[in-house]
Amino acid sequence: WPEHDGDIRSQLDAGVRALLIDTHHWTPLVSDEQLTAAEPFLPPPVAEEVFARLGPLREERDGTFLCHNQCSLGAIALVDALGTVREFLDENPDEVVTLIIQDAITPAETADAFSDAGLDGYLHEHELGTPWTTLGELIDRGERLVVFAETEGPPPGWYHQAFEHMQDTPYDFPQPEGFNCARNRGDPDASLFLLNHWVSRPDSAPDRATAVDVNRHDVIVDRARTCERERGGMVNYVAVDFYSLGDLTGAVDTLNGVE
Repeated sequence: WPEHDGDIRSQLDAGVRALLIDTHHWTPLVSDEQLTAAEPFLPPPVAEEVFARLGPLREERDGTFLCHNQCSLGAIALVDALGTVREFLDENPDEVVTLIIQDAITPAETADAFSDAGLDGYLHEHELGTPWTTLGELIDRGERLVVFAETEGPPPGWYHQAFEHMQDTPYDFPQPEGFNCARNRGDPDASLFLLNHWVSRPDSAPDRATAVDVNRHDVIVDRARTCERERGGMVNYVAVDFYSLGDLTGAVDTLNGVE
């Protein structure tokens, strides 16, 4: 179900510089019960209607895609999505982008897609345990795309294992009042810090009204600063639902000390 109102290029143009994306194969959808099992809040009569309307989208397709759980409900060919990232980098030579991939395809398939999209020259390879290259140095080198994978890892060298390099917070908060800074994934000494900042209710789809509230400038800034104090490290990535609602970019500017 939609967790943003803009596509990848719209997000990049709006100032988003880190994308959490999911890579998948397009597997067949064989029954409406399969839909209900994947999305418990979907009533069986609705699942039956959705299943019927999907038609040929229920069938398996070759290739690799970006989608969330079930590609028949909406997917983008991975190479096309990466091509959008390459076009943005081509047109914006002073910008650095990070991809954090929930990966359900192989590293070899991922590497092929990056190569086919023309991204090989942009990829940065970081050695674990060494200081990170600064943004300015990445720009000077032209290595303006940093890639992490949640499950797999190198090789290739630029395909970094996410939670060797970063730590994060929980991401399954059913109410905003439940937000906390507890350690979730990653070593406590990992150098990067991902703040997961969205509400995920098991009985409903992502909610824009909730995003308006939790994406407010002061809510993001206050939580980030609290987590920095509790965890002893600067927040490097702020992940939200519905980036265009609230004031995500303004909050990040404040955290970065940018007027």
